[in-house]
Parts: sequence; structure tokens; C-alpha cells
Amino acid sequence: MRILPLLVIICTVFGSLVVDARNKRPRAPRSRLLPIMRHMERGRANRFKTRPNIVVFIADDQDVMLNSMAYMPKTQRILAQGGAVFNNSFVTTPMCCPSRSSILTGRYVHNHNVFTNNENCSSPYWQRTHEPYTFATYLSNAGYRTGYFGKYLNEYNGSYVPPGWREWVGQIRNSRYYNYKVNRNGLKFKHGYSYERDYFTDLIANDSVTFFKLSKQTFPHRPVAMVLAFPAPHGPEDGAPQYSHMFENNTDHRIRGYNKAPNMDKHWILRWTQELDERELAFTDMLQQKRLQTLQSVDDAVEKVYNMLRDMEQLENTYMIYTSDHGYHLGQFGLIKGKSFPYDWDTRVPYLIRGPSVPPSTVMSQIVLNIDLAPTLLDIAGVEVPAQMDGNSIMALFENSSDVNNKAGKKKKLWRDTFLLERGKIPKKLDRTISRLQGKLPKVVLLSHECAKEDYQSPCKPGQAWECIEVGGMLRMKKCKFKKHPGRHCVCRKKEPTVPREERRSQRNFLKDHATQGRDFRFRFIRSAEVIDEVQPAVSENPGYKIILKRAANPGKDWNDPFSFPQGDQSFPKCFLFPNNTVKCDNVIYESYDAWKHQKQSLDAQIARLKGKLDGLKDIRGHLRKTKPLEEEGEEETEESFIPPIFTAVGDYEEEEEQEEDEEEECVCADDEEVVYVDDEDVDEERPFYTSGRRRYAVARDRERRSRERERERVGSRGGDRRQKLTRPPNPHPQGEHPMKVIRQGIKNIKVTPEEREERQKKKERKQMRRLQMGSCNLEGLNCFEHNNEHWTVPPYWTRGSFCACINSNNNTYWCLRTINATHNFMYCEFITGFVEYFDLTVDPYMLHNNIKRVSQPMLDQLHDQLVILRQCEGSKECTPKPQNPNMRNRHRRRHGKDIRDQRKKEWRGWRG
Repeated sequence: MRILPLLVIICTVFGSLVVDARNKRPRAPRSRLLPIMRHMERGRANRFKTRPNIVVFIADDQDVMLNSMAYMPKTQRILAQGGAVFNNSFVTTPMCCPSRSSILTGRYVHNHNVFTNNENCSSPYWQRTHEPYTFATYLSNAGYRTGYFGKYLNEYNGSYVPPGWREWVGQIRNSRYYNYKVNRNGLKFKHGYSYERDYFTDLIANDSVTFFKLSKQTFPHRPVAMVLAFPAPHGPEDGAPQYSHMFENNTDHRIRGYNKAPNMDKHWILRWTQELDERELAFTDMLQQKRLQTLQSVDDAVEKVYNMLRDMEQLENTYMIYTSDHGYHLGQFGLIKGKSFPYDWDTRVPYLIRGPSVPPSTVMSQIVLNIDLAPTLLDIAGVEVPAQMDGNSIMALFENSSDVNNKAGKKKKLWRDTFLLERGKIPKKLDRTISRLQGKLPKVVLLSHECAKEDYQSPCKPGQAWECIEVGGMLRMKKCKFKKHPGRHCVCRKKEPTVPREERRSQRNFLKDHATQGRDFRFRFIRSAEVIDEVQPAVSENPGYKIILKRAANPGKDWNDPFSFPQGDQSFPKCFLFPNNTVKCDNVIYESYDAWKHQKQSLDAQIARLKGKLDGLKDIRGHLRKTKPLEEEGEEETEESFIPPIFTAVGDYEEEEEQEEDEEEECVCADDEEVVYVDDEDVDEERPFYTSGRRRYAVARDRERRSRERERERVGSRGGDRRQKLTRPPNPHPQGEHPMKVIRQGIKNIKVTPEEREERQKKKERKQMRRLQMGSCNLEGLNCFEHNNEHWTVPPYWTRGSFCACINSNNNTYWCLRTINATHNFMYCEFITGFVEYFDLTVDPYMLHNNIKRVSQPMLDQLHDQLVILRQCEGSKECTPKPQNPNMRNRHRRRHGKDIRDQRKKEWRGWRG
């Protein structure tokens, strides 16, 4: 009897620990209404008697345009004939990890921030921010027995079980068929090369069937939701041995556009890609064969699950959905293989659904996206769809089958006709992703916050030191420079023509020898008639300047270097640097590409030559330091020492000469005054700073006073000068620091967690290992691979030797609008490089020609406006544009104010088609 109370206490403590552990797990909000009550409220009480089961099949890299579904007869019979097929099914991002993250969360890539297969894929940020809110957590909280079997995310390391899954068999890292590791409910298991025990596609089918049977035996009244994520037909394309003889010489992938290269009207990598050679063409044929072989095991798995549901009498209460994470291309536009492009072969995917309310043998023309899968599953389960999901449930399309097929002539339910395609990682200079991963705002966001403050508004106001301006579409901080006040002038003497340096030096030497006699004599130089009237070849000791004069005198001669002038043209365009650090060039440089190129080459050559001279001077200085002789005792330095220059460049002269010339020519005026030059007889010498109305006269000041003022301006002092007090605004940053300096310093001081540091280091090491393995097949800015005879380990084998091919580029980042409705079928894309593409698929279904030049400017503005809206959308209401109508553009402008027009100014500059 004494043991019973002790057992009660132990059970109570154990139960409290279990409850606490469950409460600590991240949980999605529960549904407010019971599922059955919700369906009854919506008038669908006869849809189910109990909540339905859910089975989702997800292939990896399966295409539609290359006709892979035609070779899966079992799946076609079970799902297409027994349910509905969506012939306009797309993914919003044609890459594995971003698309799978969208499938799990129901969100666009710009909202879950998984932009590539490496950055942020299954990262600590993903685990902390988005993974607790996948459709699995909502289904699990609604009472579903959830199970996941197969490939998860590319960078999943198997160190944890994602929340929401009761049964977990997740593959570690990327797709494989043999020699892989899985995390099975928290424990890691290694699999080998045995087909019977280890072939991953069959393992997924067997484990899922076992889980469903055990769940129904243990909890007969609880619904089951499970995902079967197959590795097929992703590489390494290892098919089952019984299918190794099938599909030889299959050429269904050779559709229009196959091996069409180069494509000069498309973005950079397609202009760079050349036609495939014979060996590469043979590779695409064999890859098509091996991909179809791997899909045969997937076809068997679908049939196995179907037979199990039929035997257990669960078929009529189960929804089965089949789709893929993205499409694929084989030889299209000269690209030997791959995905990640915005064209239909990479973005179209199969989408088949069978269930209690889905009429059989139905073909649906509505646009369905990968972000619609999560809301659809929650709607099937009777769970309220969260507001943060960007997709929509497709179950509303099946509420009335007569409306779907339009048999009774009724008006169809409104559905989207436009969606967003986005792909790629923004470069580091514009990268917001990495900053979000570490919990800190990027520089552009911080700068936009600062620019919103009143202290930095443009134009500058009195007392304002910094202003925010747009440079190339980007915000920049710039010091305030107040414009000249109209009507307020500062009158100065007209500057006399400058005496050439050689003439000045000659006159100075003559006066030293014959006139000064040791007295402090201030030189005044007289411009000689010989220097004024004719050009002297030896004006400068700089050999480059001599060459320029020589060529100007002989324009007809052919000069084979960057300084050469066009034949027969004695004048050439120039650029000038003004004292306010602005540059102005002749108009011909802005209008003629040849003139611009000639000027740039000339500057590059001058810079290279001067850098060479500077390096030579540094070497000589280093040599002198090493060979410094010892000072002899009693040796005294001479009063004057002359160090001859090694060579003289254009603009080199003694400091004394510069000061004298400045003293002779400088006229000091206030910053806000306009300088007016007059002759000597118009200047009143007796009142050098006389102010009369709007005009003030100024003369040159003495050297000491100018130096004091320059020192005050340098340190930011406001001294006692009356003009400076009136014209110089108070500086809110006394030390002259840029407003973003403190912000940048704060960003640098943010500490990185050990987990993030370790993850970075591992990625860096893997990247270095890949580069070492690639060897010569590694080009900067391109994603290349090397294929050899050892790549495929199961038949059929590759025996044609190794080759290197590039399949993607780092600048393949884009945002596209894809529209399909009764009157239009087009795609409009803006690439990060500034390139723009437009394809009209009603006349060009294979996107062979870029027709951007045929689109009117108002239409381009409208497309750009809508693209800007979708790039910033959050939630299904913002991310589901209504079917287009003439007032769409004005409605969007009224809704978003001037933000759209302002952003168009930022992003539209420099774009080209």
C-alpha cells in the first residue's frame, strides 16, 4: 500500500515534465473552430463524414515540357483519370531549397528569405523563424498524425527533427539513391549499395505504407497526413536495376529551342553559351533516358500507396496530390542541363490531385503555384489558413464541378491570372539576406531610416550639414553645398593669362643673377610674345606631353596606341575637373561611343604610366634608405642643399611658385556668392570689401590670413570672421563624421553566434573543396560541372570521356511577371543586370524571341508597377492580383501612393532589353 502513493507521485512528476517539454516546442495557433463545424458552416457537411487523410507526393526536378509524365502510366491512371490535372501549374522559384521552403510555408521567397540552395537553407535563421510555422505544425496541432519521408532541404544536416512531424525519415543533405544517411526520428542511419535494403525511392514507399497502417491500427479515428519526397529524377539519376534497359534513344527532350545558341537577345549567360557538340548532345540523350528510369520507381510507389489505401478502405476519404519542386531543361538554348531559369521548362511542374470532392478526369486551366499547397492542405483539414501565407487554397475551385467545367454556363469563380517568379541571391553590396539571417538590418535599410529624418531631407536648409540624395537609384549621404544666391555677386579682377612654367623659371633665374643682389625681391612675371603666339615643343619635360603635342602637329600619322587621334582631325574631345570636384566633358564624349572609349583608354594609359613612375620613385627611395652613409664627426650640413628631380611630370613645380601664382590669381569670396570678373579699372581699390546693394568687391588677401581661414575650415571652427558666420551653416556633426559611421560601427560590433560561425566555416570549406575538385573546370562567376566515366555507378554507363560544361551564372537573378488569361499569355522579366525580357507565348510558346522592343512604354510602366507590388507583397490578399482591367494601374497607384513611381525611378534607370 505504501508503493501506490509513490507511484502516483512519480507519474504526476513525469506527466508535468512531458507537458512542459511540449509547451516549450514552437507551436502554431490552433484552429478556432472544429473542422467538422467549419465544413458545416460552409455548406459542405456532406463532403466528409470524418476528416480526410492527406498524402502528398513530391518529385525532385521533374519536368512537364520534356514529357516525363507520359512515361508514368500508373500515376496517370490513378491521379489524372481518377482526379484532376492542372495544366498551368508553376513554381515561384525554380530551385530546390527555395521552392521546398515555399511548399512548406506557403510563402514567396522574398518572405521566407531562402534565396539559394546554400544561403539560409535549413540555417539557424530558418529553424528559428519559419520552420515552426510550416503546414506540418498546423496539421499536428489539429490532431493529424503527420509523417515525412524522403528529401527535406538541401542543407539539412540531420541534427534535429523539424517541428510538427510525428514520424520523421529525412535524408541528410542532397538527393541520393545509394550510400546516403537519414535521420530516423532523431537517430542517424547509414545506408549502403544494396538495392533491396537501401534504394531510397523504395525505402520511402515502404516506410510510408508502414506508418499509415500502424497509425490506423493504433489511432483508427485520427486522420493521417504524410509527405513522400522522392529523390527522382534528380542526379545522380541511379535507376532501379529492373529498369536499366528502358527508354534507350528517347528524344522527347528535343523540343523547339533545343541546342539553339547563342541567343543574343537574351540575358548574359545565354549570349555566352554556344551550341552543344556531338558528345554533349549524346549526354543529354543519356540523361533523359536515366531520368525516365528513376521515375519508374516513383510510379511504382504511387501505385503501392494507392493499393494500400484501397485495401484499408481509406481511398474514398483520402486526398492524394502529386507535384514537383521545379522543372528541368536538357539542351534548351544550348544549356546542357539544369534549372533555375524563368522559362517554362524550369517553372512548369506536374500537379495532379484526387480526393472526395474532386471530379474525375478533370482538366483545370487555372494557375496553381507551389505556395498554394500549404493553404490547400490546411483547408482540406479544416484548419484556418494563417494570414502570413501568400498562397490560396485550390479547394474552392472544386466546390461546384459544374462551375469548373462551365457546363451550365455559369460564371466561373475569380482566380489569379498573374503571379511572381523570382530567383537568385542579391550581390553582397545589395545583400539583405545575410543581414536578416544574423538579426541585423542591412545598410540600405538603415540608410533609408536615417534619410527619413528631418535633419537629412533634400534640399539642404540653413543649418543642415548632410542631405540624402539618389545616386544611380541608391540613397547616398552628401554634404550640403548651398547654391549661389541669385543677385548677390562677388566682383574680382579678371585673371590674366598664366605665364608658362618654363618662362617663369627662366625669368626668375635671370632676376636672381642680375637684379636681386641678396634682397628679398618679389618677382612679377611678364608674358613674352614668343610664348603667346606659338606653341613651344619643349613646354614640359614630360615625354607623354611631348608626344601629345607631336601628334597634334601631325594628325595624319597613324599612332598605334591609346593616345592616337583620328586621322585628319586636329582636335579631340576632352574632360575637365573643376575646383568643386565636378567633371565636365565635351558633348561628343556623351554622344559618341568611340569618343568615350578613346577618352577612357587615354586616361587608363596615363594612370598606368604615372603609377609606373610612382613605383620607380618608391624603389629609389627604398634604395636610398638602405644605402644611407654614416655621418662623419664634425661634418656640418651646408646652408642650402639642392636635390635635382628624377623627372618632371605635368603640373610639377616648386611650392614657392605655386604660392606666388595663387597669391597673384586668387580672389576670395563667400560660398553663397557668385563671382563676377571685371577689368582693373572697374575695381575700387580704396574699398576692397565695400558692399553696395547686391554687389561686393573682393581682392586677394595676404598669405597669412588665407592660411588661418583654411585652417579654421579644416578643423570645423567658426572663428570671428563675419562672412563665415553669415554663410556657413551650423554643423550638427562638429567632427565632420558621416551620419552612417556610427551605424556601421554598431553593425561591426554585433556578435555572431557560435552556430552561425560554425555553419559559415563549414560552407566555406565545402566551397573550397569543390573548387579543388573542379580544377580547370572552374570559371569565375559561372556554375560549372565536370562529367566523366565514373559519374554514374549503375547502368547504363557513360563511356565517351570527360567534359566540362557551365549551366548557370552568378548574375542570373531576376523578377518576372507571368500572366495567363483568356486574352494574354506572356512573361515579363527584369534581371539584376538591368536586362529586360518580354515573351508573348500566344505566338511564341517556346520563348525563342525576346520582343521587349515591341512593347509600348505605357505597357512597360504598367508591368513594372505590378512587378514592384508583387516583389513587396505579404499575405494572400496582396500576393493575389485580381484579373487585369483598364483601371488596374490607377488603383494600384491610389493604394500605394507615390512609392511605386519613386521605386520605378530607382530601378528603371539603366535597364535595357
